[in-house]
Amino acid sequence: MERNEGSHRETTMKYFELTTTAPLKYDICGNLRAADGFLHHKRRMDRHVLIVVLKGTLYLLVEGEQVAVTQGQYILLKAGEEHEGLKPSEGELSYLWVHFSAQTGGGEGAQSDHYRFPAAGQLPAAQRVTTLFRQLLDLSRTRGSSQGRMSDYCCSLLLMELTMECGRDGGQKEEDGMQPVIREAMDYLETNCHRQLETAAVAQHFHYNPEYFGSLFKKQTGMTFTQYLNRMRIDTAKRLLENQNISIKEAAYSSGFRDEKYFMKMFKQQEGMTPLAYRKAFNEAYVNHA
Repeated sequence: MERNEGSHRETTMKYFELTTTAPLKYDICGNLRAADGFLHHKRRMDRHVLIVVLKGTLYLLVEGEQVAVTQGQYILLKAGEEHEGLKPSEGELSYLWVHFSAQTGGGEGAQSDHYRFPAAGQLPAAQRVTTLFRQLLDLSRTRGSSQGRMSDYCCSLLLMELTMECGRDGGQKEEDGMQPVIREAMDYLETNCHRQLETAAVAQHFHYNPEYFGSLFKKQTGMTFTQYLNRMRIDTAKRLLENQNISIKEAAYSSGFRDEKYFMKMFKQQEGMTPLAYRKAFNEAYVNHA
């Protein structure tokens, strides 16, 4: 992440900080994709904007400050901050974005949530953050009375994930009740879900008894090892399916499935639609809608 103001490099890290007694208010999200020469239009919004760059570099001018957000990085544009494109993108550009705001509520004595992380930087726990982003995209695609509330909670979870992971990187203690070995195992599965993994082998990798590890994993995550692994594989397959050059079979095998029929079954069970229907719905709803 590069920040410059005139000829001076930014030396003071800026933070996004917010305390609320109610879930964040989700507004809209999407996935922008541009082949070349994308230039963000100038605006000043009454809500916050989180952008996560998946490919290429997004060049912005934020309150007179030059910012280049590259692949694997994020930026949080605070409500009221004027921002615009600094120069056209060079080559392919893809980024996830979400608009949200704080909302009051919760009642007297309600527990407050505190969000705090650098306003821009390298994306921590990239797999988990992008997975939550994808889930938010999926929720925005559904209809129903509970859709709005679920989107609010998913958006809140996304921002809390950034808060916790940035806090961890900064040496702050995380108190979410998750045992370190399970958190490490989740990271391991998210990174290696395309490989052929079994509970016993992963337990051995972390020097744990397989039965105890499997029991602890389910207790801490609410899912069995296989259920969590399949979820990570489906999330990986979804990202692959968003690429028109990848076939359904290639997406299945590249995400770790060795049986195409089983992949189709698991995909429909988790997503409520076939892989082909997902690809069509994604392209119709989100490509270049920013």
